[in-house]
Amino acid sequence: MSQHANPNRDAAQIDPEDLQRAEKIPETDIEYVDSSAQLWAVVIKEGEKYDETLVEKWKGDMDGILIFTGLFSATVSAFIIDGYKYLSRNSNDTTVQLLTQITQQLSASATGSVPPPPFTLPPFNYPSSMLKVNILWFLSLGLSVSCALAATLIQQWARNYLLTTRLPSSPQRRARVRTYLFQGLHKFRLDSIVNTVPILLHASVFLFFTGLVEFLFQITNTVAYIFLSFVIVCAIVYIGLTLLPLFYRDCPYRTPMSGPLWRFLQAIQVAFFALCRRVYKVIVPNWTPRLLNLKGYVGKCKERLLGVYSTTLRDVR
Repeated sequence: MSQHANPNRDAAQIDPEDLQRAEKIPETDIEYVDSSAQLWAVVIKEGEKYDETLVEKWKGDMDGILIFTGLFSATVSAFIIDGYKYLSRNSNDTTVQLLTQITQQLSASATGSVPPPPFTLPPFNYPSSMLKVNILWFLSLGLSVSCALAATLIQQWARNYLLTTRLPSSPQRRARVRTYLFQGLHKFRLDSIVNTVPILLHASVFLFFTGLVEFLFQITNTVAYIFLSFVIVCAIVYIGLTLLPLFYRDCPYRTPMSGPLWRFLQAIQVAFFALCRRVYKVIVPNWTPRLLNLKGYVGKCKERLLGVYSTTLRDVR
């Protein structure tokens, strides 16, 4: 009988007013009764905004790099085609020499004279300056193509990150996945890779300019010196744009080298102050007693001098 009595007693304890209030609660309020769900929704919304901004920034930078590397690689390739000829024997000169040898042999056989000795090609020696030019240009082309490949990979990684963080349907699970992957971005320093690509691209441009100056000096000094002056001016401006943010924090001009250079100087500053702190800890404990002894010795000397001075005054009187 006790088993049948419990349900009736529990039902009698339910207040009819509570039932009426429960029936009036909208379904939308029932879905968000758990306050943690709203908190996770806010976290996800803010995180997705940050991720979209970050990915769009990376995408814009990499799109610009892809366009520039395409045009720049085509330009460097055109110069390489012309400069590579200086590293191999000219086939036209060899053909002319062979035809001259054949003509001399035919003329000797017709006149009955002694035929000329057989023709041998002289050893080919390419100019060392042209070797430097080709090395610089091939390095420039290799860096440019590598930057293009890195840009495409970064775009793919960014898309995969953005897609993976939005796959889970549960707010809590989506927030956890997003936090885990976002920590992976910092753990493997993807932002450092993104910042390194423009540095390599700028290095590629300077390698090309250096090779072009060396190439022009083999043709005409006048054009070479004029172009060298232009390159020097560009280098000075680039160095100035790199250093300005280090002295003026509100300066809008900067280069990809400004950030790494600032971090390098900060590391040197921290190391310098750490060294000064260690030196201070070593010197001060050792020299403090000596300075105190010196202070006491000076005080005793002062007292003796005052005593001698007072004695002298007394004798004079």
